[in-house]
Amino acid sequence: MKLFSKLKGWDRIEVLSIIVILILFALTPVFIRNPFYLNMVVVTILYAYMSSSWNILGGFAGQLFLGGGVIFFGIGAYTSTVLLVRYNVSPWLGMAAAALICTIVAFFLAKLTLRYSIRGDYLALFSVALSQALALLITNIAWLGGSFGFILPITNDSFVLMTWSGREPFLYLALGMLSLNVILAYTLKNMKIGKYWVAIRENDVAAEALGVDTARYKTMAMLLTGALGGMGGTVYALYTTFIDPFLVFGLPLNFEFILPVLAGGKGTVLGPLLGASILKPLSELVRTYFGQARAGLYLMIYGALLIIVIIRLPAGVVGAMRQWYDKRARKNVL
Repeated sequence: MKLFSKLKGWDRIEVLSIIVILILFALTPVFIRNPFYLNMVVVTILYAYMSSSWNILGGFAGQLFLGGGVIFFGIGAYTSTVLLVRYNVSPWLGMAAAALICTIVAFFLAKLTLRYSIRGDYLALFSVALSQALALLITNIAWLGGSFGFILPITNDSFVLMTWSGREPFLYLALGMLSLNVILAYTLKNMKIGKYWVAIRENDVAAEALGVDTARYKTMAMLLTGALGGMGGTVYALYTTFIDPFLVFGLPLNFEFILPVLAGGKGTVLGPLLGASILKPLSELVRTYFGQARAGLYLMIYGALLIIVIIRLPAGVVGAMRQWYDKRARKNVL
């Protein structure tokens, strides 16, 4: 409470909004019993978590590593799944292994892109191509399930194996991870490293000229996104109980991780959380109620709504809210 009382203006509104959204997610099982809507909430929380993870690299640091959403997610899902299916390793240890391996991969990718000065549009194309190359590679490795993927073993409720018959445990597990992710993002944003990321995002050449070690801070953003993405992939695999190469490395899933950041507000803590809370339920409801009418109709409706949001709110929903608040604040001062 003392920390919250120190916050002023927009910062207080943003933190309060985040707390309200997290509390609403936590209270969902109390008011909603329908399995369809509970599943929607769990998936929404997982997507909010992945969007927040990518936002560190793509939003705070401004690196267009578009394929990063699924590269680390897919590697994490496969790491924990292979350890569980092949060696009966607890998913909790699998999650730690996924985070470690994704961190190593992120370090390698950061050094590779920096070594050859891959940035901007080329970084986006490189990352997307890499995600599809990984999908094709795994498709041709039988030990990794090949094109058929893996069906995870379904057992009785077990904390050790991270399997539960109901959706509520997964909801609170995902919500706990999302809460820690949001706290981490908010803390880093207000530290020196967050200020450096903003400087790099706005103009990395100018930031370098002012003495910012851009290579170091870009690498740190990549490592954090990698570790967090790997952990998210583990929980997703256990929740869905099935993965295959083009599911966890596919372009549709990748864009579903990134669009909430763009629609919600890139480079903000609230943006990915709010964006996922709006877009994911919207996409599920549109698909449910319009998917049976005509093939592809729900995609047209969802795409049209998304285009309207992006055109009318180029800074995202949170950006528009911030502009409105600043405008009101200036009027009150005058």
